[in-house]
Amino acid sequence: MAPLGRRRAPISLFAVLLSVFLFVSTSSAASAVIGIDLGTEYIKAVIVKSGIPLEIVPTKDSKRKEHAAVAFKPLQGGSLPERVYGSEAITLAARFPSDVYPNLKPLLGILVKDPGADEYSTRYPSLSMLASEDRGTVSFKSEAFGGDVEPLLVEELLAMELQNVMANAGALAGKGTYVWDAIITVPPFYTMEERRAVELAADLAGLRVLGLISDGLAVGLNYATARVFPSISDGGKPETHLVYDMGAGSTKATILRFQGRTVKDVGKFNKTIQEVDVLGAGWDRSLGGDALNAVLVDYFLGEFVQIPKVKKLDLPKEDQGVLLQEVVKRNGRAAAKLWKEAERVRQVLSANSETMSSIESLFEDIDFRLKITRSKFEELTSTYAERLGGPIRRALEAAKLTVSDIDSVILHGGAVRTPFVQRQLEGVMGDADKVRGNVNQDEAAAFGAAFKAASLVPNFKVKEIRTSETAGYSVSAHWASDGEKGRAQTLFIPTSKTGTEKQVPFKRLEDFSFTLHQSLPEGEQPGKSGFEDSPVLKVQTQNLTESVSLLEENSGCVSSDIKTEFSIRLSVKDGQPEVLYGSVSCEVEVPAEKKGGVVDDVKEFFGFGSKKGDQEPLTPDSDSDPSSSIEQASSATSSSVAEASSGSSDVEMDEKQAITTTKKTERVYLGFTTEVEGIPEIPKSQLKRIKSRLADLDKSDSERRLREETRNDIEAFMYKYRDLLQEKSFIEASTQAEIDMLNGQISLTDEWFNGAGADANLAALKTRLGELSALVIPVNNRIEEASKRPAKIRLLKDALDQTKTLIQAMKEQIEKETATPITPSTTSSEATQSTSTDDFADLDDELPPSDASIPAKTEQSEAPSLFSKEAIARIEALCEDTERWLTIKIEQQGMREANHEPAVLVSEIEGKLKELTKSLMDEMDVSLPTESPSSSSKTKSKKSKSKSKKSKSTSASRSSKSSKTKSAAKATPAVVDDLFEDDDIPVIQLGDDGQIEYTKEPAKKHDEL
Repeated sequence: MAPLGRRRAPISLFAVLLSVFLFVSTSSAASAVIGIDLGTEYIKAVIVKSGIPLEIVPTKDSKRKEHAAVAFKPLQGGSLPERVYGSEAITLAARFPSDVYPNLKPLLGILVKDPGADEYSTRYPSLSMLASEDRGTVSFKSEAFGGDVEPLLVEELLAMELQNVMANAGALAGKGTYVWDAIITVPPFYTMEERRAVELAADLAGLRVLGLISDGLAVGLNYATARVFPSISDGGKPETHLVYDMGAGSTKATILRFQGRTVKDVGKFNKTIQEVDVLGAGWDRSLGGDALNAVLVDYFLGEFVQIPKVKKLDLPKEDQGVLLQEVVKRNGRAAAKLWKEAERVRQVLSANSETMSSIESLFEDIDFRLKITRSKFEELTSTYAERLGGPIRRALEAAKLTVSDIDSVILHGGAVRTPFVQRQLEGVMGDADKVRGNVNQDEAAAFGAAFKAASLVPNFKVKEIRTSETAGYSVSAHWASDGEKGRAQTLFIPTSKTGTEKQVPFKRLEDFSFTLHQSLPEGEQPGKSGFEDSPVLKVQTQNLTESVSLLEENSGCVSSDIKTEFSIRLSVKDGQPEVLYGSVSCEVEVPAEKKGGVVDDVKEFFGFGSKKGDQEPLTPDSDSDPSSSIEQASSATSSSVAEASSGSSDVEMDEKQAITTTKKTERVYLGFTTEVEGIPEIPKSQLKRIKSRLADLDKSDSERRLREETRNDIEAFMYKYRDLLQEKSFIEASTQAEIDMLNGQISLTDEWFNGAGADANLAALKTRLGELSALVIPVNNRIEEASKRPAKIRLLKDALDQTKTLIQAMKEQIEKETATPITPSTTSSEATQSTSTDDFADLDDELPPSDASIPAKTEQSEAPSLFSKEAIARIEALCEDTERWLTIKIEQQGMREANHEPAVLVSEIEGKLKELTKSLMDEMDVSLPTESPSSSSKTKSKKSKSKSKKSKSTSASRSSKSSKTKSAAKATPAVVDDLFEDDDIPVIQLGDDGQIEYTKEPAKKHDEL
């Protein structure tokens, strides 16, 4: 609200229009949102759009999930390398292992020296992993780019995969729809650095992240969309379920509470909503499908090196002295084949008791074949089976619940299909019936994320389900204290809800800094052991010292009473701690403000509602000055004395002079800066360079696709017209010169296409396609004209016949009208006065006196003609001209061969048809009589009560006038201003004799309208 005494600045028209434009633009931009399940091995996405409610985004090869991989094909002709994604990238791993980047998720937010990076490098030995400058995070040197090119950050590679997902979603949404709003799933154990890495990758891809959601909550949200839970407002008991998510990289257990609640709705209404709350989570970072695959890879290698041919291999000098098993494992092509086969075998053993493993040319052209059973696989992975219950126990501990409190276990993730996994879960829960497959184990998280995205955008109306996340890790504040080494205070615990805000006091009166830390449990911080706090955000005050001095000087605050505090919150968007504001404040004593508000001030100013003794009532003969009364009222309202009823005037004066005080908080808000701790942010210059490289790659890929499409068009053209040159219809429509030219150009293009044109650029290909197309355009036009011409000629002939029939009918109508005798019509201007028998006749308005001096006159009234002779003549002339033109054109066309240009084009025939139709309609519009505009306006207007009463008193005169003209009704012109009552509707129609008749339709009652 603007301060009193100051007028609010007017809002300019430009500002209003700009705000409307931004609102419309935002609404349009948000017309499509996606939920992305960012998995280790696969990426799934679901789109929500008007007309497309929650639909999975298919890949380019129509699959429902995309391999989380990007690959670069080698350079061709000095251009940028070609990028491929998904399954196509995975198939290139055996050929180009140094340029295929799969399963990048474990590398987000970690340093090159972390154990997770070492494990990744061991699995993919051909990839050249480097530490990025100034950050130390993972980056890769790609051989496909060649030259001195900056390494590719892992966030940059993930951004390419997200761009591919956006492109697939845009193709499903349709042309003109851009998809950039998204909710992305993350594991509950993700640290702040890992969450920032996901957001950075999404930003590089051009996505606007509406929020991050944990995998378990996304699955629970999908579970809740089709269910209604007991309402705690009605005494219902909440449901508690555990989401067990075992994917390729990790295993998570999330305990969720599902319940209904009645809350306030618009106005006096209530509504029942659903709530899904995270109570606790547990996890195992290294337990997943990949860990089981690694066991099979090691088993295959151990069996492979026992083959006699392998033992006799002559290894290079650099590999001598190294275990043969390690030599094979370090070979990029062999490693890619082993991991692919291990994944296939594990999936087969989930449904079968045994299978055969077969890898051609695994190493040095030696094939590998091995039979493996499910029992052998379970024996190899027995140590991992013992770890399956760990995430559940940690989740129960965090939620302070027991197994008996869990209603059911919701399974999610591809690895849960492994038979021994489900057996272990049944054993941990103690009841096999609790382990259920209530959701789609592959897509539930993606659907839940998309539902969450739709609920955050006002364009979509979805079922109201409120959710809450937990912090996952403890958050604490650290700062240096005077004379002490340092202090720390825990702000949030792992089960604190996101969106929670806390006021943190600091005993500091001079500018200082403090740091927010996340506390990682034992074994959770990569590369470190034990419990350690990791800094995530540094806050530096800017005007604390100045603000304290301001309070001391202006408000009289004592330094010992001044408090410094900051408001810190866990972000609802991504769970990161954020500082909302900081302030210094103190309490001072000030005169107490009187009770009441502006309304009370106005009442007391005018003498209404004042208390006894505040103001004496004015006597009728009082001559007191108004200004003095105002001063008295003002002094009375400014006093804060608690008045007592007393007859003594001295006591009243003492009470009015007594002034009480109250405590008031004086506050000054602080300025501060924040700086990311831990892994530093990417410098703006480097960020700009990365975005520029991504844009160049997008442009190169787009041109490459267009080039391939153009090459396909040229190849299809040659196949098509080679066949058409053998068809009779095409030959008949072509001249011999055109046939020879087309044959020659196709032969030349075929030689060029497979020779010099194999590496031709897009411009050269388009030029060649245009030259070929120009040769066949005349022939195709002749064929098309010949196929459409007969139907158009028949259509024009039918129109001419119908026009002739109409002309004949018009002429007969005129002859009939001419034969009708002329009837005299006598009208009188005398107004016959009627005596009203209405009891309320005296209330009617007085009618103007009739002029009896106007003599009666006799008119010769002729029946109106619907058509004029001139119009008929013009239509008839146009019909004859068109018929004559068509006859000539048909004769000319009959004398031409099929390979000559047509004598008459289809477009010319259509033009003649339009001309005839338009001329006929125009003449009909001119000839037909129409109502006067004043008549139609009268029939639509509503009459007042006085006018309706007036019409009653004049009904007799109108009846008289109507009776006098009844005999000439058929000859009355089509002007109906004064022919009927005000509430009657005139209807014009043709009678049996072809003449115009006027009828009256009674006015409809109110309930009939």
